[in-house]
Amino acid sequence: MHKQKMIAVTAIIILFTLLTACSTAESDYRIFENISECEKIEANMAENATITQYQTPDADKNLKNLSYDAFFAAQYESPDMSFTIFAYEFANSEAAKQYFKNSTGKTSKTDVNFSCATGLFSSEERGVFIDGNNAYTVLSAPKHSDDVYDYLAQCFSLNLDEEYAKCLTETVE
Repeated sequence: MHKQKMIAVTAIIILFTLLTACSTAESDYRIFENISECEKIEANMAENATITQYQTPDADKNLKNLSYDAFFAAQYESPDMSFTIFAYEFANSEAAKQYFKNSTGKTSKTDVNFSCATGLFSSEERGVFIDGNNAYTVLSAPKHSDDVYDYLAQCFSLNLDEEYAKCLTETVE
């Protein structure tokens, strides 16, 4: 009986890990160098897509009381994918790290970090990305997440793997 319980617990842990992990390791996770790169989301959109920009980031429950220098927020819709993005330039990296913590529940010890998760009972994947004072959250259906990350890779100039490697090198030195 004890062995069956252990197998069941192990299966649940594996399933939970698979459901809450980033959708694929092959995605090219990127972030903007400055908030103006977010304009490429509209400039590069598909012919049959629509974008609705938000005038305020009020719909982002994870911003809480953090102040920001600039923001971009929008809903992108096309026949192939849809996503919502909330992007910020904060005054400093500490504010970006607090946004990361508000969004993920995880503390970031580095200035560059990301987290992708799909809740166990959620129909939405959430990706949260920070680099220095820049941060963004993207929300999409799990089935669209690879396409969304590929699309954002066309819009944003900084590769997070490269930025993270630089950050770790600077931390060690």
